[in-house]
Amino acid sequence: MKYLLAPILLMCGLIPSLVRGQSIANESESRQVPAIEQNRWEVSEYNTASSNWRQIVNQDRTNEDSWVNLYKSIRYAEYGAHDKDIEPAVKQELESLLAEMKAAVPNSFAFHYCTYLQKGRTISGFESLKQALSLRSGSVELYDDALSMYLIGHDKNSANTYARKIRVETPFSAVQLQYNANVLLSLEQGAVFITNGYADTYPILVMQELDRVRTDVKIVCLDWLQNETYRAEISALTGVEIPSGSRSAQLAALLSGKVKLPIYTGLTLPPAELSKFKKDLFSTGLALKHSPQGVQNYASLAYNWERFMKDQITHSDPLNRNYLIPLFHLKTYYEEQKNDQALAEVKAYISGIAAHTDQQDKINTLLSK
Repeated sequence: MKYLLAPILLMCGLIPSLVRGQSIANESESRQVPAIEQNRWEVSEYNTASSNWRQIVNQDRTNEDSWVNLYKSIRYAEYGAHDKDIEPAVKQELESLLAEMKAAVPNSFAFHYCTYLQKGRTISGFESLKQALSLRSGSVELYDDALSMYLIGHDKNSANTYARKIRVETPFSAVQLQYNANVLLSLEQGAVFITNGYADTYPILVMQELDRVRTDVKIVCLDWLQNETYRAEISALTGVEIPSGSRSAQLAALLSGKVKLPIYTGLTLPPAELSKFKKDLFSTGLALKHSPQGVQNYASLAYNWERFMKDQITHSDPLNRNYLIPLFHLKTYYEEQKNDQALAEVKAYISGIAAHTDQQDKINTLLSK
């Protein structure tokens, strides 16, 4: 028996909020704009912040931090829950802002950092990142970017240094650590694991780098495929030509059925993209195995679940909502197996997670069916 993605992926619109950061209440008008990986605001908050920071910049055009906050507030307002796509008009607005910065604070950390954000993880973007790091080596907001740069460049010593910095200075939460440990339990030996961002990429990379945990798993982060060197490396690894350009086209290439290695996707990928491949995606826990031939996955799903660490699953962190996908599959499986004890445990976890969502009634209705 096979348990496909489709019934759960489309269930009550849960997935779009899975990687949504916590919004914080309005504080001072000129509050610092945090790294979006750590805390995502509402669009209205970014818009308010950009207006306030523009006024501050106009009053003092030499304040680097004001420029950074202005740039980030405009850019982050464009980000979706699962993508970082920016409308051409806004991208042009940001280019104009960089021109202002170049005139006001040339060769500064602010200018180089925002230039990196504009160019992304391209070869030229990494040159700007290096300049920013040379001016503020202790900027914790850049640690994950530095780790990606040095891993892509195969600079193992520098990658190890930044992995340690992340672990010590910006440690992952207990929820993130347990979630990603359970992700690794969902993957077979030698798997290629496609990820979409911070929450299911960097905790695994740090564990691999520092603890040598599951180094057989190859992380393929969609966010990194804009880098020419990395894209060529992943193309060689998978045996498929990964195009430049849109993430949608890149994911389609990876899930074309031509990759000979076992390939899985994370649950934080855009649901609209996952839906395109729903007939070929099968839950194995906190990952989806891609297989056009189909997979008899019920045994591996139950086996992986039984090995999961579970003490953080009902924590309020939105990341835990991803457990609903395997849990609803397991509910069906244990009902068919007439395993009342395992079924009761699964239902309890579903209820515990549902209590921290705005979809509790809908989830409980599904649970009672």
